Amino acid sequence: MENLPESFLSLAKAGCSGDIVINKSRFIGYAKMAMDEKESLQFIEDIKNDHPLCSVICYGYVCGYQSQIQKYHDGHEPVGGKPILSAIKMKNLTGVTCAVVRYFGGVKLGVGGLARAFSSAAAEAIDDGMPSLYELGKEIKITYDYHYDGKIAYLMENSDLEAEEKNYYEKISVNVHIKNQYYDSFIGQLSAITNGTHEIKLIEEKYMC
Repeated sequence: MENLPESFLSLAKAGCSGDIVINKSRFIGYAKMAMDEKESLQFIEDIKNDHPLCSVICYGYVCGYQSQIQKYHDGHEPVGGKPILSAIKMKNLTGVTCAVVRYFGGVKLGVGGLARAFSSAAAEAIDDGMPSLYELGKEIKITYDYHYDGKIAYLMENSDLEAEEKNYYEKISVNVHIKNQYYDSFIGQLSAITNGTHEIKLIEEKYMC
């Protein structure tokens, strides 16, 4: 993962605003993590399919680990997509797509009213998606002798990492997910326990929330 940031802010899950009713118009915001533009457009298409009778869908998205792609769409509204995009950028998020569905209620809201409505629905959906810090880390496979199991189990239980189920063969092996900021310290403590007799295999580098 060369030239990628050590961390970035995005969403931990898909978010939804619920119904926001303003002067009889109904607004519903949806937000989701989407790192590339293709995924963003598919998310928007899915929302369109879920709301075939809505009046309009406005959206904005910021894609790429460095926020390289930033776009918005107002539909046929005088404003809509831009305040949605602003709601994403206001929280310094990247890899986020947000769309707001409007069901027109017969009363015009004006440019200012529309901007506030789309912005509010977007902000609520984004908050519901739980903005979170993603940090670069590793999945590694650790293999070690049985007589180290108790001490290594204690180390893992008291370290900032996630361990999968152990496999018991000639030696014990376990896959561990750990952020880079904790990696060197953990490996140092592991080496002290095993006197460097353990084996480590890198499975993949990835971002972890």
